[in-house]
Amino acid sequence: MSTGAGAGPSSESGNKRKQYWEYSQEPAEEEVPPGEEEYEQEIESESDSSEEDMEEEADTDGERNTGEDDAIGGSNTDGSQSRKRNRKPTKVGTIRQEFTVVTSNGIPIEPERFAEGYGRQVAAILRNTVPITTINLRSRDNSHYCQLLLNKLHGRYKFPDPYNNTNLRGNKVNKWALRKMSKALSSWKTRVKEAIFEKNKTWDELKEKEPMIDEATYNLFKARCESEAAKAASAKGKAMRSQVIGNHRLGAGGYRSSKPKWEKEDAEFIAAGQPNPYEKYKGDPQIEYFVRARSYKDKETSNIVIDPKVQEFTTAVVSSLPRDLVD
Repeated sequence: MSTGAGAGPSSESGNKRKQYWEYSQEPAEEEVPPGEEEYEQEIESESDSSEEDMEEEADTDGERNTGEDDAIGGSNTDGSQSRKRNRKPTKVGTIRQEFTVVTSNGIPIEPERFAEGYGRQVAAILRNTVPITTINLRSRDNSHYCQLLLNKLHGRYKFPDPYNNTNLRGNKVNKWALRKMSKALSSWKTRVKEAIFEKNKTWDELKEKEPMIDEATYNLFKARCESEAAKAASAKGKAMRSQVIGNHRLGAGGYRSSKPKWEKEDAEFIAAGQPNPYEKYKGDPQIEYFVRARSYKDKETSNIVIDPKVQEFTTAVVSSLPRDLVD
């Protein structure tokens, strides 16, 4: 088995183009201003709630922490389990696990059973290390936090060369992990803010599910969220969020784990002699996966619901994108 940077999903196929869902697993490289390679700057408002944050919620905070799943870093579900069970915060695993394959963008993918829980563990390390009141995690002022986070990450996992080090510069595994931690921090703030201001939870009511937040931190975070600057940032974030075309329901595994579930659904439609609501999208995987990721089954009628906005966007934009993204 290949290891290291060249061992991504399509490395064994030479110049063969990746499929649409494979692109979704590997975020694009970010441009870093000269002289700032070690510390990527980011505006990270405590009040912002963007699509990226909402996606991170599904990726880092929809987990359990009991049984064998914790030993491997997370659970693998097929999407049929209830998402409304009473979840407890994920605990950082105590067994060091070794990854053998990392994509060119720094995402560990093998062994798969470890990769499935990697995002949840990265977020758990963040919550156990950095206070929720932290601003601009990847700024120079917080370089000590970044180094501490990487030390803990490498204490939890062993990565193949050349990524088996805690350097802030030149290590794509560390760069991707810090980016994910930054998003996890933003999602954490969004969730706690909602609990405080929409559900009116006091610290005594909140501390069971948020054991990393003490009373002093709760009061400081609440005061910051009530400031005029935070309210303005929140309004801006909500305006941006309103422009999102459909919310994906892929879960932590993304397209990679959803594809087998969709294939099972297709087989069930055939076995039951029912029309497949996705049949008209079958000619183009790019469009089909975009729609399926944002549709859901109505609990009362058992019918598949596809948001009209998603259909309109698919017809107007997705279908006109270059074919080399799919072929």
